[in-house]
Amino acid sequence: MNRKKVDPMEKQLMFKSSTRQLFLRLVLLATGVASCNPVVNSESPLSSLTSTVGWIAYTSYEDVYIINADQGDSFRLTDSSQGPGGAEPAWSPDGQRIAFRWENTLYVADRSGLSRLVLLDDEFVRTPQWSPDGQRIAFLSENSSNTSLHVINADGNNLKTVDIGEGDWWGLRNTWSPDSSYLVVTFDLPHHYTSSAIAVIDAQAQYFELDRWLTNRDKDCDDRCHEAGAVWSPDGKYIAFGDWRENGVYVVNSDGSNRKRLTASSHTEGEAAWSPDSLMIAYTSWLEDGNSEICRVNVDGSGQRCLTDQPGYDTSPDWSPDGKYIAFVSERDGNKEIYVMNADGSDQRRLTNNTVDDVDPVWSPQVDGN
Repeated sequence: MNRKKVDPMEKQLMFKSSTRQLFLRLVLLATGVASCNPVVNSESPLSSLTSTVGWIAYTSYEDVYIINADQGDSFRLTDSSQGPGGAEPAWSPDGQRIAFRWENTLYVADRSGLSRLVLLDDEFVRTPQWSPDGQRIAFLSENSSNTSLHVINADGNNLKTVDIGEGDWWGLRNTWSPDSSYLVVTFDLPHHYTSSAIAVIDAQAQYFELDRWLTNRDKDCDDRCHEAGAVWSPDGKYIAFGDWRENGVYVVNSDGSNRKRLTASSHTEGEAAWSPDSLMIAYTSWLEDGNSEICRVNVDGSGQRCLTDQPGYDTSPDWSPDGKYIAFVSERDGNKEIYVMNADGSDQRRLTNNTVDDVDPVWSPQVDGN
C-alpha cells in the first residue's frame, strides 16, 4: 500500500497517525522483556548515578554504555552478546532514563527495566531525543524511499508522524525548544537531491504545523548546499546551524530574523553544540587534509579558536551540564574513542580504550548525584 507523501514545501505539514497504521505498530511492555528485545544489565546504576563531573552515555559497536567522566569507570547498559544491542543513546531530562534505538525499534531503559515504545515495520529508527519537560520523545525513521519525523509520548502513547522529504537521512537532525513547544528540523528539499533547509514545527498544535522556515528553501543550490544540524540555544533565543555550502556556523534568532555568520573559515563546519549558558558554541571543523578539529566560538562571533590539534578526526562535541567540560570523539589513537577536555581545550584525556569504535557521546544532566 502506498502512503501519501507530504510535500515539505507546503505551508502546513500534518502529523496524521492514521496514514501509517499499516507501517507502525505500537508495543508497550509494562513488565518483563521479550527474548527478541535488548538485554539490559539488571545492575543498572540509573537510579543512583553519582559523579563530581558527570556521566556520559555512548555507543560502542552494538551496545550502549555509560561511563564516569571523572574516573573512567564504565558500565554496559545493553548486552548484544545475548540478543539485540542498542545505539544513539539519549538521556531523559531527569537523568533517570535512557532512550536508544535498535534497528526498527525505540526503547527506553530505566531502573525498573526496559520498555519498547514503538516498532516500525521495515524502517530504521534514528536519533531519539527527549523533550525538555520529559513528556515526549522525537525521533527519525528511514525506509527505502524517504525519512520521517515522529513524536511519541514517553509512555508510548499518542504517536504522531510527518514525512520530511526524500534524501539522505544522515543530514537530518531535530531538536526541541527549551519550553518543549517546537521542533527545529532539517528538511531535504525536492528541487535538488542534496538540498536542505531548516524549519520550525509547532509541536503544540493538534496536527503539528510548519510554523516557519528559518533558512532560504528557494535558493539555487549545488551539490554542497546544506543547511543542517540546527540546535536551539538553552535560553531559547537563538538557533545555531551549519551551512555546508558557505562553510560556516551560523546563528539566527528563534523567530527567523537576523541571520549571522559566526565563523570565518574556508572549511566545512557543523555539529554545533551550545554551552549551557548559551554564550558559546562548540563545533566541528573539517579540514581539507582529511582531518577535523573541535573548535569554539562565542555567540557574538568573537573568540573563535580550535580546541584540538591532533591527526585524525575529532568530532561530535557535547558540553557537560555545568559547562566546564566538552566530550568528543577522536581517532587520534587509531580508532574512534570517547575523550573529555576542559572547555578551554586543556587536559584532553581518553575515557574509552576499545578495539571497536566508541561514538555518540551524550552527557547526562546529572552531576553530584542531583
